Amino acid sequence: MLTDDEIREICDRYELIYNITDNVVFIRSACGRWNIFLRGDEVVNLRHENYRWAKGTAQKTHKKFAENYHDQELETKDFREVVSYIVRHDKKMLRNFKKKTKMDKIFEEIEENQCSD
Repeated sequence: MLTDDEIREICDRYELIYNITDNVVFIRSACGRWNIFLRGDEVVNLRHENYRWAKGTAQKTHKKFAENYHDQELETKDFREVVSYIVRHDKKMLRNFKKKTKMDKIFEEIEENQCSD
């Protein structure tokens, strides 16, 4: 049986904000909120609420674009692996956020040309 101490250890290892109830672990990550539903040692459902990153702001604040949670497809029923999936999901989202769009590059080029005139 997965214990609360084991859940804490796993979440603390990844520096996640979490809350544990009887059969649900609530996690807040950099890119969203997650509900992990447990039955014994197994994850039986994973629900996710997205955030959209607002580009061009002084601080990279996130804003909700989906008020409701949606089911996330489970790759595994192992709690450790599900938490690892959440961390990988966030890294991918953050990496995509850091990528410049074509429009960002065009505006930078325009600004550079204006400054050199």
